[in-house]
Amino acid sequence: MTNKYPKVRLDEISNNISRPFPLKKKEKAIFVNTGDVSKGAFLHQNYSNVAGLPGQAKKAILNGDILFSEIRPGNGRYARVNFEIADDFVVSTKFMILVLNHELMDSDYFYLQLTSTETLAEFQRIAESRSGTFPQITFEAISHYPFYCPDKKTQKKISSSLITINEKIELNQKTNQTLEQMAQALFKSWFVDFDPVFDNLLASVDFNLDNLETSLPDELKQKAQRRLAVLDSLKNATEYKASLSALAHELQAQLPTKEATQAAVQVSEKAAETPVKANFNGNPKILVQHANTHAHFPNEFEHNEQLGWIPKGWEVNQLSEITTELRRGISPKYIEEGGVQVINQKCIRNHEVNFTPCRRNNTELRKITGRELNVGDLLINSTGVGTLGRMAQVKYLNEVTVVDSHVTVVRADSEIYPVYSFAQMMLSIEDKIEALGHGSTGQTELSRKTVSEQWVLVPKSKALNHLNSQLISISEKIVLNSRQINELTKLRDTLLPKLISGELQIPDVATDEEIVD
Repeated sequence: MTNKYPKVRLDEISNNISRPFPLKKKEKAIFVNTGDVSKGAFLHQNYSNVAGLPGQAKKAILNGDILFSEIRPGNGRYARVNFEIADDFVVSTKFMILVLNHELMDSDYFYLQLTSTETLAEFQRIAESRSGTFPQITFEAISHYPFYCPDKKTQKKISSSLITINEKIELNQKTNQTLEQMAQALFKSWFVDFDPVFDNLLASVDFNLDNLETSLPDELKQKAQRRLAVLDSLKNATEYKASLSALAHELQAQLPTKEATQAAVQVSEKAAETPVKANFNGNPKILVQHANTHAHFPNEFEHNEQLGWIPKGWEVNQLSEITTELRRGISPKYIEEGGVQVINQKCIRNHEVNFTPCRRNNTELRKITGRELNVGDLLINSTGVGTLGRMAQVKYLNEVTVVDSHVTVVRADSEIYPVYSFAQMMLSIEDKIEALGHGSTGQTELSRKTVSEQWVLVPKSKALNHLNSQLISISEKIVLNSRQINELTKLRDTLLPKLISGELQIPDVATDEEIVD
């Protein structure tokens, strides 16, 4: 076996710096707390901007500093400072600010070791062995911890290889976030802002707001006015509006004569629900997006007692009426290996199910029959503070999986509400669900009964199915990226300790000059 690299103590290669604020003549600073960072990322766009920071525990930071939380070090509250305006920021004194001796240690190589699974687990063990309200470490408590320290050339070669994998993982994660945002934006446009309905409404009055019915409430008139401003701002506004007008005429022409007379300039909801026919796509004036989408939406609104103004002909139901399951999970007995995979609250982050922190349960398979998760299930964190109401959809499964008692499973009746459209609908009311929690400050609960009684909008099936077909395509791309993320993560976690330690070495690649020599 290859000899491993030499080691040095943490306090031989770094210092824990505590700089006073301000470094320059400044009256205000942007404050970053330990909860504002996670696994290398700064989580928020806007932080507390506090003047003078009277009595506030604080440390000034500089570009290149490494932040590492002293509290619960195993939770991944760490990040590298890479702001151009780092000196505008201060951080909690619960952060260690590590500054490296760059003559001995490459920053990337050190950071990979510091944030490795093994290091975090050891720091957490040290924290839990110390007395105190929370598991906590100090720089002194970990100053003896050994870090591998080969020559700088080797360090850079190793870190470069591992960072390439990390960059691919991060790219896939960012791509998934973008895809999720696209799905949410599409749902919001169609089923929250009702853009196609307003488009159809405006087309029915030749985009002249003065022609709107006087009975139309001011709330809807104002929204129609804002939507018209959006349409007028489009580069192809003339073509777009001509397409909508042509579609409105096509739909009206399909009405029976009696109904057409009664409808006048309004396109009835029944006509709007007419299946898309070839002449829609065959009409050169009608854009494909309008033939395939707007034809499924009405151009009128009606008032609903629970939700206010909604598209005419759409229904409003309680969640219990459009779901086949709404239940909590099991109370597991955790084991290290074997058993059944259990999703807990830690697995639900950023509207995704992360299987990495999932644990195993020793319950026999026969005892969880009927409680297994299905692809498409919507999961809700149902206890706790700060994470209550957090949601994610199960987009793929590799094995039999259940949830624990802190997570609620909501399974849509796909005959009423297709599962991917249903998930976006639930995400659109996430803040509302979160506000339903009750209980003490320290332990808030989300009642299944309360969730099941929530009123939600149920659009017509053609509109829902059309959206769902697009969401399936987005979901397939997300799943593909997620699986690749998992494989790359396993590869990185396998290679990292072996490369860092020298157990596995990357062969030197000869340069052109060396070959010539």
